[in-house]
This record gives sequence, C-alpha cells and structure tokens, in this order.
Amino acid sequence: MTEYVLRTGRPALADLHEIHRLKETGEYFQSGHPSAIWLGVPLTIEGRTFGVMTVQDQDNPTAFGAEEKRILEFVAGQTALAIERKRREEELQASTQLLQESEERFGKAFHFTPAPLSILRLADARLLEVNAVFLEVFGYTRSEVLERTLEELALWKDPEQGSEFLRVVRRQGFVHSFEVRLQTKERGEDIELMSAHTIELNGEPCFLMLNVVVTERKRAEEELVRALAHERELSELKGRFVSLVSHEFRTPLGIIMSSAEILDAYLDRMSAAERQENVNDILQSTRHMVSLMEKVLLLGRSEAGRLTCNPMATSLDAACRRLVEEVASTTHHRCPIHLFLPEDHAEAVLDESILRHIFTNLTVRSGSALDSWSLYPSFCPRRRPPPSSRNSPP
Repeated sequence: MTEYVLRTGRPALADLHEIHRLKETGEYFQSGHPSAIWLGVPLTIEGRTFGVMTVQDQDNPTAFGAEEKRILEFVAGQTALAIERKRREEELQASTQLLQESEERFGKAFHFTPAPLSILRLADARLLEVNAVFLEVFGYTRSEVLERTLEELALWKDPEQGSEFLRVVRRQGFVHSFEVRLQTKERGEDIELMSAHTIELNGEPCFLMLNVVVTERKRAEEELVRALAHERELSELKGRFVSLVSHEFRTPLGIIMSSAEILDAYLDRMSAAERQENVNDILQSTRHMVSLMEKVLLLGRSEAGRLTCNPMATSLDAACRRLVEEVASTTHHRCPIHLFLPEDHAEAVLDESILRHIFTNLTVRSGSALDSWSLYPSFCPRRRPPPSSRNSPP
C-alpha cells in the first residue's frame, strides 16, 4: 500500500474489502496477510511526493475513518514541511561552506598569483582590491590605490587607451591581451598586456583584471626585427659584392688569357720590351685576382666570426708607404695619393693585413671620385689620434 500511495500521490484508507479490490485491479501486489485496516497519506512538497506516513490495525477494521484520515493528512503536511525545511537548511549550510571554501581558494589564488591582479568596480572603474604583485609592479601602497581609478593614479601613458579598454570590457564583458603602455611609479613606462572579465562581488558588478608585463619581450622582438633587417641588408650586400667580384674577375682573366695567347703565338717575333710588357700585364692581373680573392676570404672569415686581429709593433711609415705603392701600382698611378705621417705616428701597434684591407678600400673607393686626396692614419687605438684641425685634409 505504501508503494501505491507513492505512485499515485493520493491518500488511501483501505480495509480488507478495499485491499481485495485493489488486488483484482492490479494496484496491490503485496502477498501475505494484510491488516484489517490501513491508512496512508503522502508527504508532498510543491506537488512532489517523497514519502508516505501510515498507520494500520491488524484486527479492528473500524479503527480509522475520515476524521483520522484528515488528522493524518494535517500531520503529514506539517511533517513534510519540517523535513523540507531541514533539507534546505542542510543544503544552505553546505552551500555556505562551499562558498566560504571557494572564497578562501579565490583569495589565496588572487593574492599569491605571480602577476598583477586587481578588482575594479564596473560602474566607475575604481580599484576595490589589488594583490601584492600589483603594488610591487606599479610602486604604490594599498592605501594609495584603493577606491581610485587608474587614470587618477596616472597609470595610463595614453588615457585614450584606458578609455578604449573600459569600453570593450563594458560592451562585451571581457577582453584578452589588450596591449597598453602604463606609467609605473619607479621604472617609468612599461608595455603590458591587460586581460579582464566581469564578475559579481557582494552583488555588485565588477571586473577582474590581469596585467602581464611584456616590456622586455617587446624590446627583444624589436631587436630581433632590427637584427633580421640588418641580416637581410648584409645578405644583399654580400650578394652584390660576390656579383661585383665575379664581374671583376673577368677583366684580369681576359688580360691574362690575351697576353698568354699573344706570347704563345708571337713570342719569336716580339721584341724583349713587348714580351716584358705582356708578362707584366699577366703579373699585374694575377696580383689583382689574388687581391680580389683575399677580399672574398676576408668576408667569409668575418661572417663566420673567425676574423682575428694580430697587432704587433710596426713602422707606420714603412707600412703605409708599401700600401700606397701597391694601390698606386694597381691603379697605374691614375689617382695620386698624398700620405702625411706626423712624427708621433712613426711607430704603431697594428695588424698590417687588416690595415691593408682598410687602406685599399679607402683609396680605391675615394680615388674613383677624387683627383687627389690625402689620409691620416687614425686607425691605431693605442696611439694619440691625429690633429683634428679643420684645415687638415680629411
């Protein structure tokens, strides 16, 4: 009968005749000897039956009637309310405990997160809470920042960025990795990524804001971009240099080939002066090719980081005169080179092989644009630099 009341949600007063009828209709399934009379009413809250209150008598079929049924229904109603109230109190207690535990976990996560965190009121963007990292990064105390806006603290490098950030948060409820420039109290300007999400704190709309300082990363990215641009420039320069050297190789090779062919074909008919002239052309072109090859090798060593400097005491006068003579001989004395050596530069500590490359590059590059020019040897850091008179030749 208890199952019957649970299933139907209706009270039942049944004697043996009623029980027999319920058996015949398939509503009553219990076997064994039933009570003489049985009374049961459902325990119901908001139309949901969750239990049954019953009384029964094994011998007296008139022990319960309509009055007892009414009384039991009243008692069952009060009992159901008490049970439901107790259940809700337990649920509320459990929810309160969970809320306290959640707030405790949130508080620990908020205060011990190794990134600047803050909670701001959504309506006026005033700071309600900040963690220790926020105070450390921006250089303020709690009393200086609470109930103040970022604009009042002069944290926005560009106030328009701050206004746009707040507009996005209020419009869509969140924002991720919004790049801004903030002004800290001690370090100056910082580049930061700001993320925020709306929350409710004590029934008031707020938003939780996270700051990630990316100043060093942005600087590293900028350095990388500059390095890549410089690398592309060097690569293009190297390509042009190789192309130029390849082109320059053709001229001395052509001279060597033509002079060798002339000597091979007309050696017995040429005068000694003509033969010597062709031999000189071959030697001069060969030296020019060796010079070009040295430049290519120098570039390769420089790019590979294997370029070394081996300075030693050298007579600057003799070294510079040798270099001037080499350049003048290579250019057939087409561009006069005037060498001025102050007395205190009579001896220097330098790497003559590197000096040769520097000197050659300067004379050849400048000689193509000047009819006559002069050099002071200012490339030895251990010596006093040459006079800086405006009247001195550059």
